Amino acid sequence: MTKDRKRKRAIRAVQESTGQRYTQASKCVSPPEPGPDGWTFRLSDLLHECATLPPAPAAEAGTNHYDPGPEVFQSHVLGAAVPYATVLELAGALAKEAHPAQLTLESLTPYEQAVVVCGERRIALDLNWSGVQELCRRVGCDTPPYYTPLVVCDEHLRQCDVRSLVWMTRDCGYAVGQEEDPARLESLPESDLLVQAAVEIGAYTEVVQAWLDTCFAPLNEIDDMLWDEDRALAMRHSVERERLRLDRVARKEGLRLRKEAGTCKACDHELHPGWDLLSHPLYCSRACTPLPAPLPPLPVPF
Repeated sequence: MTKDRKRKRAIRAVQESTGQRYTQASKCVSPPEPGPDGWTFRLSDLLHECATLPPAPAAEAGTNHYDPGPEVFQSHVLGAAVPYATVLELAGALAKEAHPAQLTLESLTPYEQAVVVCGERRIALDLNWSGVQELCRRVGCDTPPYYTPLVVCDEHLRQCDVRSLVWMTRDCGYAVGQEEDPARLESLPESDLLVQAAVEIGAYTEVVQAWLDTCFAPLNEIDDMLWDEDRALAMRHSVERERLRLDRVARKEGLRLRKEAGTCKACDHELHPGWDLLSHPLYCSRACTPLPAPLPPLPVPF
């Protein structure tokens, strides 16, 4: 908040010299320009402004000439006009972090959008209308994750390390695996997206197993989880059908990647069709294949 304090001192100096009110004097002092890492403030600071500052004049409410738009206030924390509703939605999105949450302003386009960072989460604030949206956690990416349990967009999903992709697969599997009928869990688009990313980074086996164990159930635990013999049998059939289907998805993706690459990622030799198409389609031999990283233990889903 160092930059914000400097601005407040400058506003008070204008007040003393002109006799203007604080809100009027603040318009004479330009907000600080964000540095490469933005600046940090607390959620409670923004909520305090939302609760105490009066609505800004219509000229500061945005650029939509066909609709008056939402009611806004001139935020000294963000250095822009912010809709009251947007701040309230941000507070709801960060309810678990509570008021002491530390936010960093990553980017700001007045009257359009501000991107704030809380921990690893990147959240876009709509300044033209109202609302918030989770963005991909890769800095500078304005694309939201297509599926809620995933924390990166489709493009950056393929750039994750094995550990991160397995964790996201487990979270996604636990999130969707609440159906009574296991057949409804087959052929979900989330599983295809995760497996295609897994093939590219060499994590096919780990990701498929994580998906089946969380979205359905581990095969060795089905009888203990489902006492009804018919339901247990239906679950086993669904798991095996999904395993075979994901195998087909992975082989198709491996062939596509190998055709596009043409040569080994490590030694630049021509890629042969027979070597480890599922887990390592971009390498020509075991010698060129990187060693797998150790995986985290399976988390408890509560």
